[in-house]
Amino acid sequence: MSGFLQYFWPAAKTQPCRWTFIDKQNNPIDLEWCSARALEAVRSVYVEAYAHDRIYRAFFQAENQEAAKARLNSDWTERVAKYQNKLEGASPEAYFAVAKKDSKIIGFALFDTHKPWGVPKNRLPPEEVYVTPIMVLPEAQGTGVGKELLFSIQRKLPNLKTIALTTFTSFPASDVYRHLGFEEIHRTGELLFMEKKL
Repeated sequence: MSGFLQYFWPAAKTQPCRWTFIDKQNNPIDLEWCSARALEAVRSVYVEAYAHDRIYRAFFQAENQEAAKARLNSDWTERVAKYQNKLEGASPEAYFAVAKKDSKIIGFALFDTHKPWGVPKNRLPPEEVYVTPIMVLPEAQGTGVGKELLFSIQRKLPNLKTIALTTFTSFPASDVYRHLGFEEIHRTGELLFMEKKL
C-alpha cells in the first residue's frame, strides 16, 4: 500500500485478520479474512448451502439436485475467476471472510465494493459494500454464524455506511434481513434489493 493510502486509510492496516465469537450453541467459531487463494476451499459450502432444501430452484431452475449441483459448481468457477483480481492488490475491490468450527469451514461471505444497481461510489475506503453471497452450511444456520459473517465487514471497514444485498421474497432469509434492519430498496418479481444504513 502506498504511503498516500496509508495516510488516508490507516484502518485497513490495523484491523485483525482473525477473531473468535461464541455462537448460540456456545461453540467457539473462528473467523478470518482470506485471500483469493481460499476461494476454492469454500466451493462445497456454496454448493451444499444452495442445494439444501431445494432453494436452488429459485436461482437455477434445475429439475433435480444433481443438475443443480452441476450448475452451482459452474457458477462458482465463474465467481472464482471474477473475484481473483478483486480480492488482491493494495486497494481491493472485494473482501472475503470465512467461518470455521473445529477447523471445518461452515460459512463464508464475499463483499463487493460495487453493487449491481445504483451509482458506484469508488471511494477509499469504500463507503458501501454488496454481499455476494453469504452462505452457511445447513447445520450451522440459526446459530448466529450468518449474522457474524454479515456484519464482519465492519471490522474491516469501520467507517462503512451501507451494506447492500439481494434475496428472494420466498426465502426465509428475507425476513431475517428485515429483522436485522435491512430495508427494501427495489423489487423485480420475487427478487428483493435490500440495504442497511450503518
